[in-house]
Amino acid sequence: MKISFVTTCKGRAFNLKETYIENILIALDEYKNVEFVLVNYDSPDDMDEWVNTNLSDFLESGVVKYLKVHGKQFYVHPHATNIGYRYATGDVIVTLEADNSFQKGFVLEINALFSTQNDIGFAWFPIFIKGATSRIAIRKECFDLVNGYNESLKGWGFDDMDLRKRLCLLRQYKLGFLDLKHGLVKEHSDFYRRCYNQFSIFPLVCTNILNHLKSRIGIFFHGFRANGDKTYGALD
Repeated sequence: MKISFVTTCKGRAFNLKETYIENILIALDEYKNVEFVLVNYDSPDDMDEWVNTNLSDFLESGVVKYLKVHGKQFYVHPHATNIGYRYATGDVIVTLEADNSFQKGFVLEINALFSTQNDIGFAWFPIFIKGATSRIAIRKECFDLVNGYNESLKGWGFDDMDLRKRLCLLRQYKLGFLDLKHGLVKEHSDFYRRCYNQFSIFPLVCTNILNHLKSRIGIFFHGFRANGDKTYGALD
């Protein structure tokens, strides 16, 4: 079973420098059939330079797949993550934010969960962990069925909850849980989570309410499938 980790970034190179290489080395030390897909969503910082300087060996070996998107004034997490999922080749794909890290045993846990229980389609942490609610492991077939993250949701917040709700409508699959000890997040201000979002000038509660309403309306009319007839992660 191949496992892919998808990370997206806009203005968060400082987080990548703290977590990314360590995550790769931990994963490779215990499980070889992994890939890391990194999406540069028009990041204005030194992300591109850092990747080319520090990840060159991983890029050459194919462990890391680097995608650079241009012309994006705002960070749209659902679209950025969908791009990563579209180009990932794993049987199971994990959303891994730039500020997230995990301990030894995480990749083996994912492999054991999905390879021994064929009816498990997706997994996340059983309780809320700030900064790690988006850590979702999904069979690629399930992600394709729901047509990815809902790209109509803008700003920061609720796109991961919308995805969870729609995945749970796939009655042929069951939910699994990830071990809480792997929910590691680097502490930083919420400013960096919001500053490149389209509605960053509005209070967080406003964007959450708006996205919550969009999610409920979308699920009411379209069920588990998002984005209409559009292919998720399309590059404009």
